[in-house]
Amino acid sequence: RVLQEPLRKRARFLSFVRRVAAKGPVYENCIILAPDGQVLCTVDSKKLAWYVKRGLAEYTNEEQTAVKLHFEPRGRYGISAERAEGMGQATTELEQRQQFYTTFKENRCVVCGAEHNMARYNLVPSCYRSFLPASYQPGSHDVLLLCVPCHHRASLAHGQRIKDVLAAQVGLELGRREHPRGDPKNAAKIAALGLLKGGDRVPAARAKLVFRRILSAWQEEELRDDGAACGDDDDDVEYQQFLEHSRSEVPQLYHHLTSETPSAFEILWRASTWTKDPKGARKREKWDKWERQMGEQVVRAWAQSRDLSELVCECRSHFVSVLRPRFLPAHWDVAHRVTARGAHWVVRP
Repeated sequence: RVLQEPLRKRARFLSFVRRVAAKGPVYENCIILAPDGQVLCTVDSKKLAWYVKRGLAEYTNEEQTAVKLHFEPRGRYGISAERAEGMGQATTELEQRQQFYTTFKENRCVVCGAEHNMARYNLVPSCYRSFLPASYQPGSHDVLLLCVPCHHRASLAHGQRIKDVLAAQVGLELGRREHPRGDPKNAAKIAALGLLKGGDRVPAARAKLVFRRILSAWQEEELRDDGAACGDDDDDVEYQQFLEHSRSEVPQLYHHLTSETPSAFEILWRASTWTKDPKGARKREKWDKWERQMGEQVVRAWAQSRDLSELVCECRSHFVSVLRPRFLPAHWDVAHRVTARGAHWVVRP
C-alpha cells in the first residue's frame, strides 16, 4: 500500500519509520545461567554487561553471549523458591514458564511476520501500568514485537478499545472524550513549505490542489481577523521581500495561484511562517490527565472485585482476538501467570 502512495508521502512515512523503529535486533538471545549451570533466561548483551561489571557474574564464552551468576537467585522463571517448593506435583505451570523464558525469540512481527522496522508494543496500556502495584507489573511476556504499520494498527484496534472493555467489565461508565487532533495549520505549514520548495517544477493542477488544502486551514477572513499579513512593520517588510522573491524565482507558480486567488501568496507566507499555538499542547496534557484518571479508576475498581492478574490476561486476550497474530513467541500463553510477589499492595498515588 505504501508503494502506491505519492513519492513525497512515501518519504514522510519512511522518515517516520526510521524515527520509531528499533535501530538493531531487539532480541539478542544472550543467556544467563544459574550457579548450577541451569539456563534462567535470555536477555540482551547490555544486561550481561551489567552483571559482569558489578561482579555478580562472569562470561562463560569468548563471544560474551552467556554469563554464570555468582549468587543463587531468589527464584527461577519469575517464581520464588518458596512458592516453587509449595507447588508440589503441579509442575505444568513451572515448565511452561521455563520454556518461555529460556527459548530463543525471533526478531519478527508477531502479526504479519515482517523482519524489518520492529518496535516494541506493550499489551497493557500505560494508563493502567502506572497504577498497577509492583507485584502485578507486566513483564517481558507482555511486550511483543510489531512492525511499524502493525504497531499503528494495534494502537487503534487494541490500545484504544481495550480501555472501554476493561471499564465495562468492572461496571464503570467513563464516557468518551474526543482525542486531540493535530492542528490543521501544522499540516498547512508543511504543505506550504513543500509547495514553495517545489516552485515551478510542481504541475499546475497539483499546485492548485495543494493550495486548496492550505486554504482550508487559512481562510481569507481569518487573515483579516488576525491582522492580515502586514499588521506589523517588521512583518510587512518580510512579506514584501517574500513576495518579490516569489515573483522572480517561481513566476509560473505565482501566476497559477494568483490567477484564481489574488491573495494566494499572502496565505502561503502566513502558512509557511506559522508557529504552533500552545493551546494544542494544553489539549494534549488534558487528554493525558483524563486517561490517567480513567486508568486509576479502573485499577481501583478491578482490585476491589477481581484479581489484578486477570486485567493483564484480559489485555492479552483482546490483543489476540483483534490482531490475530500468527507468529507469537514459542510457549507464549494468554493465561501466563502474573506472579504476585507479596500479600499486600497499594495503588500508587
